[in-house]
Amino acid sequence: MYIAAVKAAKLSGKTIQVDLQLEANPDNKSQWKIVNETAFAQKLATAFFAGQ
Repeated sequence: MYIAAVKAAKLSGKTIQVDLQLEANPDNKSQWKIVNETAFAQKLATAFFAGQ
């Protein structure tokens, strides 16, 4: 489904900013993890597929 949607998407000259918040992984301080990963993924998908 996503492959077809990407192929059918039209190119936009609009710049979209999606903020990525990271925090130290409490199990391993040398690694990072995404804060609210689900919300970030939804914003990223919306930016790619809807240009918003």
